Amino acid sequence: MAVHTALEHAAVARFLERYSLGRLTALTGIEQGIENTSYRLDTDRGRYLLTLFERRTGADALPYLVALHDHLAARSIPVPAPIRDDGGTALHRLADRPACLFAWIDGAALGPDPDHAMCRLAGSALGTLHRAAGDFAMQRDNPLGPAQWAELAETYSPRLDGLAPGLARDVAAALARIAADWPRELPHATIHADLFPDNVMADRGAIAGIIDFGFACTDIRAYDLAVMLVSWAFCDDGRRYFPDRAAALIAGYEASHRLGAEERDALPLLCLGAALRFLLTRVEDWFAEAEGDNRVVVRKDPLAFARRLRFYAAR
Repeated sequence: MAVHTALEHAAVARFLERYSLGRLTALTGIEQGIENTSYRLDTDRGRYLLTLFERRTGADALPYLVALHDHLAARSIPVPAPIRDDGGTALHRLADRPACLFAWIDGAALGPDPDHAMCRLAGSALGTLHRAAGDFAMQRDNPLGPAQWAELAETYSPRLDGLAPGLARDVAAALARIAADWPRELPHATIHADLFPDNVMADRGAIAGIIDFGFACTDIRAYDLAVMLVSWAFCDDGRRYFPDRAAALIAGYEASHRLGAEERDALPLLCLGAALRFLLTRVEDWFAEAEGDNRVVVRKDPLAFARRLRFYAAR
């Protein structure tokens, strides 16, 4: 979540007229995150989340995302349920962007240093989500899978060594290894694909919500756990690896959804791919902001994932 698109109180008040949710009393931008614009809406009847879908979430994916939220919420997974207007419609346009209103989830997003207990709880929550999504019928190709990594690398490789000497070589080596050995035969499922700590809401030591499904898709199920490992098991700048966090994430996951032996064996390579994915999208955002593109609110350090890439390349 972030604020890419500024909204006026009056425009949102008009938007709310199609719902029976009361009068808008406060509109608050949510600055965390990168991809989509989010606001907290307070009315005289309750609190809600308004999301505007930005550049990396294509309009063709939105029916899938709404249906996935509905599916998971109906199975008691703590995700923000879409709210339909008085005519039964969930998806609209606001400020020339696709928009959807969601139920509010109380709690606070986790910081970059989750403790061992929270790692175990979050791993278990991912396993439970995978079980709940097992009968979700809709599919979506991963919008940022290996083919897109190769495209991003081709675009930005000439500039990578300006960020860190040897980075272009490291990216090329990772891409070659992924092209040769990516475990495409592993079980596929509906995955979140972006479950960083700041996409998990906690309240009084418990998981209160899982948010930001903009990259949810159908892909290798264990890749979802790999994304958690590369984002949760390191300090924020990627300089230190915490094996106890990694063990807690895996143990929590397996308490809810058992890993197959081939999935477990593939985790280091899947983690290499996840590190490459977030390195390259951070590179894209880094240069976009440097060149005056205002689509990105918070520029995050690509080298934090270059360090993770080198860690998994050595395994």
